Amino acid sequence: MKPGGTEPPPHSRFCVGEAAGLTASDLEAQIQWLTQRAAERGFASPDEMAAKDIGGFVKLAEEWRKAYPAGKADPIAAAADKILAQAPDRLMSVGQNPDGTPITRTLREYLAAERGEAANAREDAKLFELASECLILQGG
Repeated sequence: MKPGGTEPPPHSRFCVGEAAGLTASDLEAQIQWLTQRAAERGFASPDEMAAKDIGGFVKLAEEWRKAYPAGKADPIAAAADKILAQAPDRLMSVGQNPDGTPITRTLREYLAAERGEAANAREDAKLFELASECLILQGG
């Protein structure tokens, strides 16, 4: 506790848990994991680590999410998987060359590229939200 009887804001619980959209059971496991990793790095708690080394804390959050992915099933992705299973090598037009000929990709290629881009965008959004919320909590 800080002098005057107030506790520091719960950086790790708020920033990583709520920003990453964790379930309650996932959150408790993550807190335990972060507590252990913070201690290995010489911090008394994930909260102290977030306050003193936000970059290291964010890297730990990324490490956790890679090891323990969260999320709900996406009905659009499920439908795409069903179509892909039926005709993975079906060609689709994805644009046009300067000479007017179509640019084509197989469904498999197209969906793999789009899913990769979507995953990168989701990760970027989570990291920006995490950093923003941590900065707000720290008064920065």
